Amino acid sequence: MRFSHLDRCLSLAAVSLALALCACDKKQPLTTVSVTSSGPAATVKEAAKAQNFKVEGEWTSGQASPLIVVIGENHASVATQKEIAGFLGGLRQRKSCDMVLIEGSSGAIELPEDLRSSGAVGDQRYWDAMLANGGIAGYEHTLLMDPSLPVLGVEDMVEKARVEITYLDTPDRQVSEELEVFRRGFDFVSARVAGLKAGSDAASKALEQYRLALETAKPDFAEFTTAYAPVRESLLRRSAAIADYERSKAALGEFFTEIVRAQERAGPKVDEYNKLVGEHQGLVERARAPGVAASELRSIEARLRSIQSQLEVLKKETGSTDEQRRAEAAHPGELAKLTEALQTANREQVAIEAAAAKLKPVSERVAASLALLRDSHFSTSNAILNTKGLTD
Repeated sequence: MRFSHLDRCLSLAAVSLALALCACDKKQPLTTVSVTSSGPAATVKEAAKAQNFKVEGEWTSGQASPLIVVIGENHASVATQKEIAGFLGGLRQRKSCDMVLIEGSSGAIELPEDLRSSGAVGDQRYWDAMLANGGIAGYEHTLLMDPSLPVLGVEDMVEKARVEITYLDTPDRQVSEELEVFRRGFDFVSARVAGLKAGSDAASKALEQYRLALETAKPDFAEFTTAYAPVRESLLRRSAAIADYERSKAALGEFFTEIVRAQERAGPKVDEYNKLVGEHQGLVERARAPGVAASELRSIEARLRSIQSQLEVLKKETGSTDEQRRAEAAHPGELAKLTEALQTANREQVAIEAAAAKLKPVSERVAASLALLRDSHFSTSNAILNTKGLTD
């Protein structure tokens, strides 16, 4: 990660402690980072050995070679968040921190305008109490005490969503793993039944029922995996659209805030307009798909006409505002990108809900198969235990 325009930089991120330059343990909790006039390299290494940190002074490189300190932190620990707040506050007071970079978001993180203009900002007692009660995070405490501190989310949220949607604990992955668990369970009890002496008829019958339950489950599990694919694809497209929306929002800056205020004045009609546009685009794509039945096509055409009529009315009520015109003049094309991203996200949400509805009956069959497999495994195990002449 390169930030050549910074002379001093602090990076706050929840990463593996093995990768952290500055970490802490239970015996010697992290308080602040040692950054002295003799240069950061030796002092940070020395502090890392002791895992106990203290601000001794301020160091400025004067060159385009910023110091980035990465901290592993526990989101759920109030004690850790209090340490982080003290750590950042100490650096900030000594002008040793130019920016806080955090995971889990992308783009600038700023206080809401209503909070920024309220008397709560800088209220040490109030925010200390909020921090102690777990109401805010450590970096949020620092930002609320000093709103001029730049806080930037640096995680690639599209890639994060792609990994979560594609590889992590997804429904289709869970189903595959469940089936594998019972397949291995069947192999285990099958070997035990084969090792029984006389009187193993009940165990053999239970094992056969187990085998049939596995064979019956396989098609439903395979169908679930196939049926979940459209949900995953729509989730990926929706997450990408949301990221595009956030990028355009950041590019518009204060213009976006003005537009939102104007939209709030227009009421919920703006949301209704955007949802209808998303539905309209989804229906058009569906109508163009091969193999659509004539009856469904007629239904789609009727709904499109109804949507078009509603859009015409809403367009007059939520037309271009002065704020939008100023934004377009300052950032040509950005407002159109933002609108397109929002419409895409809405359209994919409709697609997700439709795919999930088709997935529901398959999910119910899978749930029934899992219940039968559990019963079969326990029945076979109990039959083995109740059989006389059990051998290892």
